[in-house]
Amino acid sequence: MWVTPTSSDVLMLVDTDAYNKVKPVWIKNILEAQNEDGSWDDLDPIVYLGNDYIFAHTSGLPTIKKSKANFHTTAQAIWLLSLLLKETELSR
Repeated sequence: MWVTPTSSDVLMLVDTDAYNKVKPVWIKNILEAQNEDGSWDDLDPIVYLGNDYIFAHTSGLPTIKKSKANFHTTAQAIWLLSLLLKETELSR
């Protein structure tokens, strides 16, 4: 079974200079997962249930809840994006 890499998975590849293993669609998915307030949550949606509730995978067990900012996930996503920005500046 294939699981979409999380921001922490992609972060570890980038932080260890394994850029060649990172697929552009993974970065696209991370950017699209950003919440309207600029944060990221710890949810990998499976089904949207209505009234802002989501059935989703999390870093723990699957859950049903509303999307809510997660400090750890947001910090990892920002760190990942800063590493990617640094790499693009170095490659100029």
